[in-house]
Amino acid sequence: IGLFLLSRKLGKTDERRNKQRLHIEKLYGMIRLINNDSMENAQLLKDFVNEIASAELYLSDDVIKRVIELQDNFAEASVNPELRNIELESEVLGMLKYELKRI
Repeated sequence: IGLFLLSRKLGKTDERRNKQRLHIEKLYGMIRLINNDSMENAQLLKDFVNEIASAELYLSDDVIKRVIELQDNFAEASVNPELRNIELESEVLGMLKYELKRI
């Protein structure tokens, strides 16, 4: 019984790590697309918001908070490109890379 319970717990831990990795990779990829693409891509921003909501269960509060700030910045920059915060983008990308290494 003990081995079964341990096996089950390890399986759930692996599943959670896989979901964390998936969400991090998706967010990272979306940020890179926005970075290289037009800020007017409304569908990409909408998908980005949906991915943030999905990732909230799997990523730390600090990472989610900064990603939401970045999404807000992308929304502002879509109206006025001068408002784009490259430092924030770099910080969030660095946080996501760190999270991937940590998993």
